[in-house]
Amino acid sequence: MGWREIKDKARSQVHSTFGMAATYTPPGATLPEQTLACSVRLFESTTLVGDFDSQGMAEQAIAAPELVFLVSEVSPVVGAVVAITGLRSYRVEYVYPVDGITVKAEASRV
Repeated sequence: MGWREIKDKARSQVHSTFGMAATYTPPGATLPEQTLACSVRLFESTTLVGDFDSQGMAEQAIAAPELVFLVSEVSPVVGAVVAITGLRSYRVEYVYPVDGITVKAEASRV
C-alpha cells in the first residue's frame, strides 16, 4: 500500500466520523430531484483583516467557511448551495483541485 492509499483511507475514516448530512443544490436547479444528498465536513475559521493598531487588534474579523466533499458523492461547482442538516446553508464560492478522494471548497453563508 502506497502513501496515497494510506492517506485516502485515513480521509475516508475522518469523513465518515465527522461528515455531516447535507443537501447539494447545483446552480440553476429548480426541481427537488435535481438536488443530491451528500455528506460534508465544515471548517469555520475567523480571519483578521485590516490595519492592526498598537494593541494588536484587527479592524475586522471575517468568517472563512470551507466545505470538504467526497468526490464519490459530489463534484461541487461555484454557485451551488449546500444546506447542512440542522445547521445553515452555504454558497460555494471557489473550488480547489481534487485531492485524492476529497475536494475542498471555499463558501459563504447564505
